[in-house]
Amino acid sequence: MTDSDGKIDRAALGAKVFQTKENQHRLESIVWPEILGMVKGRLASSRSEVVVLEAAVLLRAGWHREICHQVRF
Repeated sequence: MTDSDGKIDRAALGAKVFQTKENQHRLESIVWPEILGMVKGRLASSRSEVVVLEAAVLLRAGWHREICHQVRF
């Protein structure tokens, strides 16, 4: 689902993805592991003792169990 410039057509993708829960879960199963891998890489290369991570799906994706020492709301 790309536009004439070859970029992702977010409106068309969103309409398809959120059409059913199955479609949404399918996309999440592809995207979330990739995002988690990127976050882990950034955390591993960080020189900071404290890292603040803002992730809208942190709890739903279960990432807090893998990468967080503390979660604050």
